[in-house]
Amino acid sequence: MIVTLTMNPSVDRTAQLPAPLAVGGVNRIAAVDDSPGGKGVNVARVVAAGGVEARAVFPAPPEDPFVTMCAATGVATSVMPTTGAVRINLTLADPEGTTTKINSPGPELDAATLDRVRSTIADLARDAQWVVLCGSLPRGVEDDFYADLVTALRPAGARLAVDTSDAPLAALAARLPDAAPNLVKPNGEELGQLAGGGGAGGGGARRRAATGS
Repeated sequence: MIVTLTMNPSVDRTAQLPAPLAVGGVNRIAAVDDSPGGKGVNVARVVAAGGVEARAVFPAPPEDPFVTMCAATGVATSVMPTTGAVRINLTLADPEGTTTKINSPGPELDAATLDRVRSTIADLARDAQWVVLCGSLPRGVEDDFYADLVTALRPAGARLAVDTSDAPLAALAARLPDAAPNLVKPNGEELGQLAGGGGAGGGGARRRAATGS
């Protein structure tokens, strides 16, 4: 079994524009599509589609539309109850293929929710081949959350993977080798963050800033 953890899940809303985005003007939407998102949820969906047992763990209100969307995909889930609604990340796509992303920060998680996440992941890790820790951390979560989890999960025997960026990635690197997972998946920009430079994705970061993401 592959267990994934998405600490800051999102409803990924894509709005198709009939014309290029008019900054400062009125834009009309031709079509809208909502899907459950977050790196860990996406990993679980792909793994399950390949015929491998997967379970996605994430915090969300049990009645949130995001939970219903995940259930519709057929992927097994473990929902950590919260009060704050799952965030909506908006992508504006125009006919020329240009996309503009506007991402929400997500709700703040309290200590009780974090404790439930830790205990649930620890329980599931005993029967898992891999535990995959993915994505950004929401408000209320310390930067070294993933580093702490890797250290705590090692005795369970599952292989550990981490896919994150910015401060959580730096915090993980600062705890090496004690908090070293079996796999880390940085892209060029994230490698640049660790090395103190812009990385291969620096231009992409500037483009995202220019489009307001």
